[in-house]
Amino acid sequence: MNSDSLGWLKSVLIEARGDVYMPTNQVEHADEQIYHIADPWVICNKSVTSKKSAFQNACRLHYAKALNSIYLNFEENQLDPIACSHKIYSFLKIIYPDLSPSIGNWFTQRTNSYSVTEKFISKRIAKLLMPPNQSVWYGFYNNAQLFLDFYLFRLFCFAERNVVVSNYLRDQKDLLNFSMLCIIAGASHANTEIANEEVVLFNLFLKRNFINEEHRKAANEFIENGASPDQIELPANNSWALRKFFLELAIATVWSDGILDEQEEKFVKNFSQSLQLSDTDVISSHIRIESFLISLMPDGSQDNNQIEHSFLKRINKLLTAYNNEIIHLLKSNSTVCQRLKSSSIGHLSEQQKDQLAQDIIKLIQHMNIFRGISFNNLNWSYLRVLKIMPKGVIKEVIS
Repeated sequence: MNSDSLGWLKSVLIEARGDVYMPTNQVEHADEQIYHIADPWVICNKSVTSKKSAFQNACRLHYAKALNSIYLNFEENQLDPIACSHKIYSFLKIIYPDLSPSIGNWFTQRTNSYSVTEKFISKRIAKLLMPPNQSVWYGFYNNAQLFLDFYLFRLFCFAERNVVVSNYLRDQKDLLNFSMLCIIAGASHANTEIANEEVVLFNLFLKRNFINEEHRKAANEFIENGASPDQIELPANNSWALRKFFLELAIATVWSDGILDEQEEKFVKNFSQSLQLSDTDVISSHIRIESFLISLMPDGSQDNNQIEHSFLKRINKLLTAYNNEIIHLLKSNSTVCQRLKSSSIGHLSEQQKDQLAQDIIKLIQHMNIFRGISFNNLNWSYLRVLKIMPKGVIKEVIS
């Protein structure tokens, strides 16, 4: 779909009527839906960052689809796409009043409602940074900013529209941006030596985020002096989705120089404990961020190779904890099981092995522990799949 054409928003909203993303009885946390709907690490990848038009088209479509999915999951009035368009417009007008397009008598002219919201979304996306030469951190900044929009939109869907709500959302936007700067500053000082990439990342967020002067001053003090996990100021009553996002922001920061050392691992662990996240949450967050970074870094680069090594090692660790489940999963698929037996005696071609690898990855992705984690950012050869398999699993499956 091309979002440069008039009417694209109407098509997005109508096509998705009733398409609720994830039933609440299939999630562990009450707000887990929002995290998977508004996945903060899916916007920028190698396929869309080469041309500005393609980049902005992909962002507009993802933005509209995510907002629509949130609306469908948390609003009762699901049958009227115009109501969703109104909701998106009202939200953007509160959060980004400076971007508001001229609407005339928009609320009385249904025929214009979609086009005005389209213009608003286009203006919002235009404020994102076009990644120069596929810069990892420009894409990282964009993803973080859009996730905050999605999170705030969910709050907006739960609230009645009034002055108090409007002020609350604006205050939350300021505080969330400040929290991100504190997390980046704290993670940058994790090993007492701030890498140039970490300074670049901090300055990118500081210059592009319109926070109040008090918060700006405090953020600069944090990047100068550092901050321990318990010193990082976060919004009160954080939801699981926001806490997980904050953890992943910290993980991405410590990876910014392409190295994750022991002190940085310790910082992440301490920060995750202050956020009251489980060990499974932590390792899945590492995997999500490493997958995201692999998708943006040049193939074969030293940074990419180090991150890929960590990525495969963590998946192996997580699968090892679910050893019996992965054995049952592979045995339950007769095709995969038979091909594994054929491979063990050298009866598969390289092409057949690669197809087997894809089939195994598809099975693994359906495990609950990998829900919401994308495996599509890596070319899964059969050799790579063998690296993530727990010791003895293949032998057990083919025996």
